[in-house]
Amino acid sequence: MEKISRQEAILGHLPHYYTGKPCKHGHLSKRAVGNSCCLECARIKAAITYKENPEKVKLAHRKYYSENKESIIAAVQNWQKNNPNRPRDRKRENEIRKAWRKANPEAAKERDRLQYAANREGMTAAARKWQQANLDRVRAIVRSSNTTRKRLIAGQKIAERFSKQTIEVYLNCPPGMHVDHIVPLKGKLVTGLHVPWNLQYLSPEENLRKGNRFDGE
Repeated sequence: MEKISRQEAILGHLPHYYTGKPCKHGHLSKRAVGNSCCLECARIKAAITYKENPEKVKLAHRKYYSENKESIIAAVQNWQKNNPNRPRDRKRENEIRKAWRKANPEAAKERDRLQYAANREGMTAAARKWQQANLDRVRAIVRSSNTTRKRLIAGQKIAERFSKQTIEVYLNCPPGMHVDHIVPLKGKLVTGLHVPWNLQYLSPEENLRKGNRFDGE
């Protein structure tokens, strides 16, 4: 890491400087020009604060962003303009975003709701624009949705028709055995129906070992 003094960073309008000397906690890290704080110390302190009171930190971040939205966007655009050889890794960003949404489903829903409430007109206009530019994909999605819906309705009707026989399977289940769906109702590649011929008796150990899998997958 190239050394640069605080005065040189100030003259060059840079946010950080680096002396090459460790901070009082032993970190060899850049320092903020504004308060000479070690960035690694600041990162650790921020992580502790977030762990102790995550909601307070999130609220503060949302407030800061709403009050400084234009300057933040301008700073990001300026950085991208000045760093053309460091393009954004959108694939990596998407992976991080998906992992976070999977680990925080309720927070993701709340964030989506707030974002939509604050940008309803813009998001609606963007969706319409995308649909107009991707008519073939829209038609394919609609056809797929209609096919799935028809299959679900057909499956429900079949299950209702044989509901009495299905109940008998459960009533005749031997003591200590489990009633298992041969083809899982929600398998990874195939889905079965809640009908008599898709039921079997398994011991608790076999049922737990089988889980939501199908040998024919």
